[in-house]
Amino acid sequence: MLRVQAEGERLMTGLGRVGELVDRVPPGVWVGLVVANVVLTVGTWSAARRRLRRAGERVAYPGVVSGRAKSKDTALTVAALVPAGLFWAMVLAGSLHGLVAFGRDVLGWRDGWEYLVPDTLDGVSVTFAFLALRAVRKQKTPDRCYRVVWGAAAASATVNFAYEYADSGHNIAAGGYVALLSLLGMVMFHEFLDQFEDGAAYIKRDNPKFGLRWITWPTNTFCAAVAWRNHPPAEGTPATVLNAVANLNDVRTAKRAAREARVVCPAPAGPSRHASAGRTRSGSRHPATRRRR
Repeated sequence: MLRVQAEGERLMTGLGRVGELVDRVPPGVWVGLVVANVVLTVGTWSAARRRLRRAGERVAYPGVVSGRAKSKDTALTVAALVPAGLFWAMVLAGSLHGLVAFGRDVLGWRDGWEYLVPDTLDGVSVTFAFLALRAVRKQKTPDRCYRVVWGAAAASATVNFAYEYADSGHNIAAGGYVALLSLLGMVMFHEFLDQFEDGAAYIKRDNPKFGLRWITWPTNTFCAAVAWRNHPPAEGTPATVLNAVANLNDVRTAKRAAREARVVCPAPAGPSRHASAGRTRSGSRHPATRRRR
């Protein structure tokens, strides 16, 4: 146990030293790298999307590419994704900076322990993002991974916004920018995952786009979304808001009918056992005795 604790402390100290080295880099260097990588990412974005779609096709149809052609195809995919991957890393680095500052200034964690904050938020998002890719590769639904990814991303954005908003003297723009970094990385992940799913021929069931209805009528919209997911309508039904509401009404009607069918009508009231016994005892008396009364 002591050895594990010592290894953990050594790891936290190493992370702290890496953070100190990064802080020593002049700001101009970071600005130049960011601008160069943004330009490179924009220029190779369409190629990266095509290569991810191609990777999905290789997963769905392994026999399409084989041998040296497969190795070349994989190398091209990795090369196309390098700029986008670096940009994703920069976005996560901005989110990491805010989360580390939160752990150090608010939680009071030192000696590398403050890095556990981004590890347990953005790290969870990244981990389940890759698990979602693996789920699609195995022809399984990645919905559970989606929920964890967006839950962790929302928590990270909330922490970043609250800390930066307070630290910057209640500047909404500063808090919103840092919170956006936590969400932007997940938006990029979803874009790449959509391309991978299309290539892998993964069929997703379309969900209605409720839009502002989430604000104007949140309770009914939530019930309609749950009913659409747990009790989907007939195959081929357009995923519209009207059809979702109609499906909710059908589900409620069916459940109401099922409850009424389970209600058992009470049996006709008959003589109870005690009443029958009383009649038997009274009937066993001698007729002459009853006449004398």
